[in-house]
Amino acid sequence: MDILKLLDELEEIIDEASSIPFNKKKVGINSDEVYELINDLRDSLPEEIKEARWVNEERERILSEAQKQADTLIQNANEETLRKDEESKRRYKELVNEHAITVEAKREAQNIIEEANATARTITTKTLSYVDSMLVKTEDELKNLLGVIEDNRSQLKY
Repeated sequence: MDILKLLDELEEIIDEASSIPFNKKKVGINSDEVYELINDLRDSLPEEIKEARWVNEERERILSEAQKQADTLIQNANEETLRKDEESKRRYKELVNEHAITVEAKREAQNIIEEANATARTITTKTLSYVDSMLVKTEDELKNLLGVIEDNRSQLKY
């Protein structure tokens, strides 16, 4: 039987009871009827308590499961955030390194070009100097040869 119905019956018994003369708060009731209702309440009470306990336990289980799921989601989100942060830092370092490597490569290329230009100027200067010295030698030899030719011609004229 339902506990609320039994309590309603008990209330009805008290409401229908006749009051004791000269005292409106006290009433006369059939004690057998009240005891029977109390026994019915006791019999119903364990079932109601069992149901209430089951509802509470089920509520606690559901809340606990929901909390575990929430904790897992939060932990996964935190781990994902850390992983993304580490990946971002790693990529940033890569980009910085790539930029530094590019800057260094450009600097090195400029140095190589400057060295090549300096070497080319040196080679050009040395080549021109060598050619000039060869031309001076050739000129000197031609002057000597021309002197010999003039001597030979002057000997042929006498």
